Amino acid sequence: MRVQSKFHDYYDSVRAYGFDPKLVYNRKTEETYFEWIDQLRKNMNDKVLERLTKLLISAPDHNLVDSRMIIGFCGHLHLAYMSTVGIGTFFSPDEVLMAAASRGETRRCRWPRYMKRHSFDSKGYADWMKTVPIDNDEVFRHFDTPIFIIREYYHQFMLIKNPCLREFDFQRVVDPWTASQEIAQYLGNNLVVQVDPTANISDEDMAAMKGHGGKYSFRTPPKKRR
Repeated sequence: MRVQSKFHDYYDSVRAYGFDPKLVYNRKTEETYFEWIDQLRKNMNDKVLERLTKLLISAPDHNLVDSRMIIGFCGHLHLAYMSTVGIGTFFSPDEVLMAAASRGETRRCRWPRYMKRHSFDSKGYADWMKTVPIDNDEVFRHFDTPIFIIREYYHQFMLIKNPCLREFDFQRVVDPWTASQEIAQYLGNNLVVQVDPTANISDEDMAAMKGHGGKYSFRTPPKKRR
């Protein structure tokens, strides 16, 4: 897999051990900002993005968390957090709470009853994961990328296509070798565009290929009289 990109990601070094030059990953980062669901429906009319944003909103939250995000990677959706209790990305509520405890933070999460969120613990995380679809290929084909992030950004949301995963410590979730292999396989299989081989064949040629062409088609031509 050849990567066309302006930045270096953590799995790029694996390509030094060999790659398929015919498979190209155009890793151009694209960022789209949007506000609440109402604006998403009105201005963008994107049902897939709306569904994922609702999924992010329902994820376990805490007042120690700066922002939540869903990292889409090769058919899988991963929940992640940015927090004031530590540098880097956290990939479960328990990681945030452990980092908070190490700094003496004891604040507990309090949300109004009308805000339906899962509890900020391992049980709440497990319950939220049950709501995550298993088959997400439709989502990745919709965004036309093997990697994307939907993130809370202050009072907005942010869709990032082809992000730099190194900036979000994603190597803690998927190691470099596996990441490179999965991206190549996903590009070559799940995201490949199947071209119809008959798309550019005229009706006359198609008829001839199936035996319907010519003056007599399937009929036997008359024999010459002596």
